[in-house]
Amino acid sequence: MTRTAAEDGDCFCLTPRPVTKTMLMRYLIFAAFYKNADDFEARYRVPVSVREFQDLSFLKPYGLEVHIETNGYMDFRREVGINELVGWVEDGYEEELNLVLSQSYSFEKILIQVVEMDEEYGFVGMRICDTKVDFTGTEELSRVEFTDTKGDGPNFHIPLHNLKMYFSELTLFEVVERLKFFGSGTYWSTKDLKEYFESGIDEAVAIASTVFRNKRDLDGNPDILHSLAVGIAGQTKNEKIVGFLHDVVEDSDVTFEDLDEYGFSAEVLEALKLLTHDKKRMSYDEYVRAIIASGNSTAINVKINDLREQHRPSRKPS
Repeated sequence: MTRTAAEDGDCFCLTPRPVTKTMLMRYLIFAAFYKNADDFEARYRVPVSVREFQDLSFLKPYGLEVHIETNGYMDFRREVGINELVGWVEDGYEEELNLVLSQSYSFEKILIQVVEMDEEYGFVGMRICDTKVDFTGTEELSRVEFTDTKGDGPNFHIPLHNLKMYFSELTLFEVVERLKFFGSGTYWSTKDLKEYFESGIDEAVAIASTVFRNKRDLDGNPDILHSLAVGIAGQTKNEKIVGFLHDVVEDSDVTFEDLDEYGFSAEVLEALKLLTHDKKRMSYDEYVRAIIASGNSTAINVKINDLREQHRPSRKPS
């Protein structure tokens, strides 16, 4: 019997299935941390490795034992110490593990657990109504991909960091647990989820603040004030987001690819590309004409707000 996401929102099946000699099965290995040795529920569960094997014989040398949970599913587990735990950790899985180990309290018990991964998902996944949610990794900027299984869209992705901040959780598995009950009793379309979770005003302000930290304009004021003023002047959500970000690519090492990874929408990126002046490719007049000719209302309105703010009487001309 295989537990599927459609049945309980979980992220993997826990019982092995028959394999042929040429078939490799993928296994997720994670560490479960217990504050007290007799606790039934782990405080944290952290992925440490993904491995492919032809059968379960690889478990024998490690002393992992079959454990049957109360709901009838199996996994394989073994209690380990910190030193042995480190030996299970593969590159790319250290970030979240270090977050857990840096907590102010100690853990009386740590279990290594091995579970077979669900074929439907790449790493860890679940469903919210008709939307398939795939987690691609445990690092802060790892993509979380939302796909409409009905094909209606719009599909989108955000960094894991967004969900951790929204739910105030430390690990991927905690986020998965919170998402299982997100909007319980209400139908959420992929479009609803996009509007709710994609990067927005808070993320835009945070990025602009980082880019312009300790930078000053010709008046000696913090550079960030200009971006904040242009963003606040926006009349729509996208005008505000684009306003806060309109100078980020032009004046820093941040790229459009970075902003895409941060989870900003295609509409935001399209407007930002129009507003970013490539001085080597076109003159300023050509740049402004291109914005107008695009008919992109977000880019046009943000540029108007940018010019108004630049030419306010109290500001020195740049």
